[in-house]
Amino acid sequence: HKPNRATPDIVVRRATGHPTSEFVIDAKYKPLQRHPDRDDINQVIVYGLVYDSRRVGLAYPRRGPSEPIVEKIGTIFNIQVFKIAMHLGAVDLIEEERKVVAALASAIHTQQQ
Repeated sequence: HKPNRATPDIVVRRATGHPTSEFVIDAKYKPLQRHPDRDDINQVIVYGLVYDSRRVGLAYPRRGPSEPIVEKIGTIFNIQVFKIAMHLGAVDLIEEERKVVAALASAIHTQQQ
């Protein structure tokens, strides 16, 4: 058995220890122009397959207050792909993190129904 070589930045799991991951996220520190690069999408799809996750996300710096924090951009191989935006220049980064976590929780809940 080879060790897992897939190394996403964030893996969100259920507190119950359920074996599947709720969300696998890779952070990108480059500003998003229009759409995520195909290579980036392919990367998180592989992470989703390796971590048995039905939801994957690419996190980018947020461009402005009107940009959604979490936005579904499509589904590939039954894996939902999301764009996540965080305002890195926020005065209160802890509050910004709370907003991102709340938006992710909402996306998980909405997609389960």
